Amino acid sequence: MFRQDSIDAASPNLRRAGGAAFGVLQSAMAEVLAFQIPAPPLLPSLALAWSSLHGFATLLIERQLDGCAAEGEVKDQEADLGKPILRLMAGALLPGPVGRGGNS
Repeated sequence: MFRQDSIDAASPNLRRAGGAAFGVLQSAMAEVLAFQIPAPPLLPSLALAWSSLHGFATLLIERQLDGCAAEGEVKDQEADLGKPILRLMAGALLPGPVGRGGNS
């Protein structure tokens, strides 16, 4: 899905789906960041979240994480790596108690 040589970037369906997915992320980030005082700028936080999620999805899809973990350490890459990655990202984006693992 993310490789330029395998998608039609001009596809209206792809543009709609991409816009909808970005909209969900943008709304969620704006809602979360609104609780911080002072609220950090949305765009840098959004870019960090988007690039992190996009990069992780690409690594999963292209199976680039295969063989990175010790034998038996990771059974399901999405489940075993996804949650810790989201917690790390929350820590980077949310410097308060939630980001530090308090109420996440």
